[in-house]
Amino acid sequence: MITRVCIIFWVVPLTLYTLWFILSANDINFGSIYLSRQMHDIVMQTYANLLGIDPAIIPALLIRAVVWDLAVVLAILAYRRRREIKAWWQARKAHASEPVSEMTPAAVNVDPLAVGQGNQAVERTL
Repeated sequence: MITRVCIIFWVVPLTLYTLWFILSANDINFGSIYLSRQMHDIVMQTYANLLGIDPAIIPALLIRAVVWDLAVVLAILAYRRRREIKAWWQARKAHASEPVSEMTPAAVNVDPLAVGQGNQAVERTL
């Protein structure tokens, strides 16, 4: 339960910011000032002034931060479910190491005399 809540509180703001960024960068504003390109430029300039960097590199920094956050969140989830992952992996390896049986007529339960004879095989079985 706590894991789901934490993921929701991580994903929702990230999704909202990403949607705002994409819509405002492309000036798809639906008549709203908040999604306009002017607001986008003002926000990016404000971030740049606060950080003392060029506004053009902010999107790259945000992408790197999101990738790093995603790696941390996935690592935490993998650690919390490590026993389930280990059991799944062992079952997968055990299933993969089983020999594959040959497809012989006896293995697939087909009468070898009936192959290629059409309706005669059906009449013989009746």
